Amino acid sequence: MNSRIWCSEVPVITTLGLFIITAIAEIVGCYLPYLWLKKGASAWVLLPTAISLALFAWLLTSL
Repeated sequence: MNSRIWCSEVPVITTLGLFIITAIAEIVGCYLPYLWLKKGASAWVLLPTAISLALFAWLLTSL
């Protein structure tokens, strides 16, 4: 395999992976409060919500 081609593909794969992780963090951070507010889930779902939204904010601002 040509190393020049491999080096150019790594940032694309990394970027795609970070995009997917950021999207999942945002979706989880928005869906869990919905479960709590509308579906009567336990207030404990707000803890992973806070963690997920903190991860989402960190990924958006630091990377």
